[in-house]
Amino acid sequence: LKPVWRETAPRSSAARRAIAALTLLARMAKFWDVPLPPDASIPEDRSRFLRVHPAPEAGGAEKHGTAVIIHGGYWKNRFGLDDEYGNAGTASLAPYFLQRGFSAVELEYRRCDHPGGGWPGTNEDVADALKFIAQLRDSAAGGAETPLDVSRIAASPALGDEGAKALASLRPDRLILVGHSAGGCLALWAAHAVAASTAVHVAAVVACAPVADLARGHELRVSDEGDAVELYMKCTPDTEEG
Repeated sequence: LKPVWRETAPRSSAARRAIAALTLLARMAKFWDVPLPPDASIPEDRSRFLRVHPAPEAGGAEKHGTAVIIHGGYWKNRFGLDDEYGNAGTASLAPYFLQRGFSAVELEYRRCDHPGGGWPGTNEDVADALKFIAQLRDSAAGGAETPLDVSRIAASPALGDEGAKALASLRPDRLILVGHSAGGCLALWAAHAVAASTAVHVAAVVACAPVADLARGHELRVSDEGDAVELYMKCTPDTEEG
């Protein structure tokens, strides 16, 4: 039998209202989409960029850390930061962390049908994005050995002073990776991938309903059409590549 993935308990009406309010805030909020190097601008397919949210006001105090939010959606192209499903289920998370004194970044990556997407390109995008956060922060705060010219970054919209302030508020020394579903898998992997890096430090990983065992995920035929793991890995556990 094919498993059915659903919530086992309905949310209370108060919880639903709170989530709806946070999601509305996310859709109304100002943010800057910053392309990942080496791209000079965000690709037309809307992959490979960071969505940087304004720095929370905290009376000049240093932010608790930076929440890096990695959406899910079976690693498939129709699920992403601007999808009809609410950022593949994570639209309410950036406002949640901002209201609690964290800076927040949402991460967009190549998915299965993008050129170079799936394993290993998708994972490389995530690891590269975490290191890029450190470069952005150091450049905006004036501490980079080889700084980027923040004013020349082709962000959408243009960064300006407020965007530069948001970059300077990032905490690459204290990243909290928050991933949902396929994003949870990527968050767990990325924490290991950058563990030896001196530029960034992952302080915590929050993996919500992650696909933590890919072989088991394939066996259970995870996803809408039961093919998510196979398309992502470009192989199956019983093939030579797997």
